Amino acid sequence: MANDSKRKITSVVLRRKAQSVAVKVVRWIFLIGLCYLFLFPIFYLLLATFSDPDSLNNPNVVWIPMKWTVDNIKYAIEKLNFWPSAGLSMVHAVGGTLASLVSCSLVGYGLARYKFAEKGIVFMCVVLTIIVPPQTMLITQYLQYKDFLGLGINLLNTPWVLILPAFFGAGLRNGLFIFIFRQFFLGLPKDLEEAAWVDGCNPLRTFVSIILPSSGPGIVTVTLFSFVWHWNDYYYSAMLYTTKLKAIVPMMASINSSLGGDMASGGATEEVLSLRGIISAAGILTIIVPLVLYLFLQRHFVESIERTGIVG
Repeated sequence: MANDSKRKITSVVLRRKAQSVAVKVVRWIFLIGLCYLFLFPIFYLLLATFSDPDSLNNPNVVWIPMKWTVDNIKYAIEKLNFWPSAGLSMVHAVGGTLASLVSCSLVGYGLARYKFAEKGIVFMCVVLTIIVPPQTMLITQYLQYKDFLGLGINLLNTPWVLILPAFFGAGLRNGLFIFIFRQFFLGLPKDLEEAAWVDGCNPLRTFVSIILPSSGPGIVTVTLFSFVWHWNDYYYSAMLYTTKLKAIVPMMASINSSLGGDMASGGATEEVLSLRGIISAAGILTIIVPLVLYLFLQRHFVESIERTGIVG
């Protein structure tokens, strides 16, 4: 009897170990497949960026190029006007992010903590800014920036077209950022504010000294979202800039036609340059800044998403 019970226990333990191993194997296969789906485009861009035209045009070359080159990057930097356009995108991203943090945190805190008659209407307007497409307001915004406040001030072709609206909570995706801050502030205990009021802090001092230092997850989430969306913005950066110098994403969109014109005029031939390699190099140059930012903030970003309650 004792031997039978030991055998049963041993078989149960072995079965559970086998199930555990099988679950781990399936989990790893799923994770590897998911990583492949997300990382393969970046891996392909890197290979195409450093491949010579012969390797890109040779059907026998799949992964490792016959010859490595940096000519694609040099030509992409020239066609993108990289340093001025990347600098302009950086001004948009940093200025718009800072302005959005100030305005959206204040509005989100007001909607989360204070009661007033028009609170429901204000929150409905915030939700509408998320739903309404920006194309419906472009003509109005264009005319407004062309003659700002009727003072003859032309803000077109300046970073103010993206930074100024963010100061008033009407910038790029600011409705979503207000919603994120509101949800986060609703989860903070009111004891923090009551203790500050007992110590004599006014509402603004309470917000700056008590609430903001406790809002790290919400700030990280909005910072990363706002920076990436301002950096990747094509619509406003293309429509409200009429000069040759634009942000890096609109420049990336026009590089195909620019290269086509060069090849048609004989300035560049497919034997010297590969269109696929140059576009891949331009893509790498375009995504490198937000990619590095995400790598540094990845751990804080995942924690912030969980704390702010964003799903989907």
